[in-house]
Amino acid sequence: MRVSIVTINYNNDEGLRRTILSVRNQSYSNIQYIIVDGGSKDDSNEIVQDNIGIVSDYICEPDNGIYDAMNKGLNHATGAFCLFMNSGDTFRDKNSLELLVQGGKLSLPTLIFGRAEIQNTNNRSFFLPGKSVRINDLWLSKYSPNHQSILFPKEFYKNERYDTSYQIAGDIDYIRRAINFCEGRYCFIDDVVVVFGLGGVSNSFKPWSKLNKQIAESIRVKRSYFGLTSMGKYWLMIKFYIKNLFAYLMGRRFYSSIIWLNKLKSR
Repeated sequence: MRVSIVTINYNNDEGLRRTILSVRNQSYSNIQYIIVDGGSKDDSNEIVQDNIGIVSDYICEPDNGIYDAMNKGLNHATGAFCLFMNSGDTFRDKNSLELLVQGGKLSLPTLIFGRAEIQNTNNRSFFLPGKSVRINDLWLSKYSPNHQSILFPKEFYKNERYDTSYQIAGDIDYIRRAINFCEGRYCFIDDVVVVFGLGGVSNSFKPWSKLNKQIAESIRVKRSYFGLTSMGKYWLMIKFYIKNLFAYLMGRRFYSSIIWLNKLKSR
């Protein structure tokens, strides 16, 4: 069973090096490895060329944002499943992909996912979903698996693309569409399969204009898939503003510890 892995990169040569090494070291070898680079100015191209033996498709050109780049990767994907392992993300162990693929033997389109380890700026690790959280139909109806830990079935991804009108929440929107497409069929691998660091577009310090964009997109997703009352809308806005106020007043180390703890509690 072939698995397409898509890595999005832009000026993150060291992160790209870690991700490529992680893919190379997997015990599961039936991989189509797709790298989409937005036209990096650092050593990313040289790193890809040094590892071209394991790279099936390499697209290096400007894009219109992360979700446009992900769609370019999907246009080249041919595997029975597709997984997004972006620059800097790594598999937890050498057999992590093999663990995920074991869940892909069902005859109907199935969403396969495991747990993810997040390392914050204090080098502390948290786990999403939390290790004590029981994954069942009720949980999946309210929450979304971690994006990097998901195998999307070909029956879904071959006709579905990321909504590029999102700048931040497009991955959550894509996951919820996949869940609906699979009609509740999922396979949860109760193991940590991926590791990624705190950072990125949804967890960085930002001007108020971007914060307001993040709030608007979160409200849009919650309205579309979870339902959102007026009270829930205002409570969501308050939580976002409080989070960023703490980030501004207390600094990134405090921020990174508190925010991920809150995420664990919410799941």
